[in-house]
Amino acid sequence: MATPTYIKLAEVTASSGNTLIEFSSLPTTYRDLVLVGNYFNSSGGVVSARWNGATTSQRRIRMFARDGNSPYTDQAADANIGEYAAGDLRNQIVVHWMDYRATDKYKVAIVRHAGLNRAFMYANHWESTSAVTSVGLTFNRGLVAGSTFALYGIE
Repeated sequence: MATPTYIKLAEVTASSGNTLIEFSSLPTTYRDLVLVGNYFNSSGGVVSARWNGATTSQRRIRMFARDGNSPYTDQAADANIGEYAAGDLRNQIVVHWMDYRATDKYKVAIVRHAGLNRAFMYANHWESTSAVTSVGLTFNRGLVAGSTFALYGIE
């Protein structure tokens, strides 16, 4: 089996106050997509994944998290994929959208997110057989300028 190759498709540097990072017009030549983000926020909040512009309908998550005290799990019909910290604490997120262009099954994304002194891992499930044509993240509070996000295609 060949080693997967990550091809950088796009990179975005956020302006102050941005609440949406979105990549659209996705190529159909890759099997998976991976978004990598390093960001700061002026006040804490939550981040949500977007599939074709949708943030709430047809969504299910399963969360595994660990803070300084104990691990915990949760599940919900929700789009939230992490809580983030404010100020000087850097937050990191990696979202792996699997088989995003398939039209014969529901879509799954695996999310790893570190923020608010916690490490989160989510299985994010989109109950749609539509091919994914745009992916992104929404933040309920604005980003600090200089936060960066890169989207990769996996061959």
